[in-house]
Amino acid sequence: MGRIERPAPPYMQVATHLRDRIHSGELRPGDPLPSDRDLSEQWKISRVTAQKALVYLAAEDLIERRVGVGSFVKRPAPGEPAADESSPPRRVFLGYAFDGASSSHVIAASMAPATSSAAVAFGVEEGTPLFARRTVVLGVSGPVALVTTWCRETDADTIPELAKRTPLPVPIQDLIAVDGPAGRQVRETTDARGATPAEAAGLNIPPATPVLTGHLVHTSREGATVVFIEHVTTNTVTISYALARNASPPART
Repeated sequence: MGRIERPAPPYMQVATHLRDRIHSGELRPGDPLPSDRDLSEQWKISRVTAQKALVYLAAEDLIERRVGVGSFVKRPAPGEPAADESSPPRRVFLGYAFDGASSSHVIAASMAPATSSAAVAFGVEEGTPLFARRTVVLGVSGPVALVTTWCRETDADTIPELAKRTPLPVPIQDLIAVDGPAGRQVRETTDARGATPAEAAGLNIPPATPVLTGHLVHTSREGATVVFIEHVTTNTVTISYALARNASPPART
């Protein structure tokens, strides 16, 4: 059983432990990794923290995550070059959290007219139909954030989990496999303004109440938008990143 120590972040300690098992040969290409539930129980951490560890290893190109199946040590492609340890590290998006949040509920998951922000992100005209998954994040005293996740209709049609009003098994950007996690890039913008009437109604606050807004754009290696997330909150939001290099396990004979 693992044991979390300080000061390294818990997810990094778990990721390091699994990486060492891969590099030592204890876990070989194709071998399954513990699930986030198992890691949570073994290390006495939350499932969110366990997922961060797996996301980080996937970003390093060490493992692949298969929706509904699990995570596995990645099999190097024939002729795949070794990782360049001298290359600059990449920033890996791990997730975000709203202060005061205790639960979340999906309130809609269907095609919807693209907002101006979503239209810009996907390079389409405002009002173009896109798939939207809307979630309200709740705190002890009521709603603390509204989150809308957008993707293209073609992706929504091939992933039935998106249309269900239930928690996704993995982050939506992992469900939509484009270039693999190592090929994705994330950029974010934040702003502050007054809440619109619709936002005020969803957050149970007076119209024009100051709110924080944020946009997260997940793009493919070529720069095409894969997932666009916009959120509005009355509380502080924490966005988590880590630095990683591609670190494929050494070839074995």
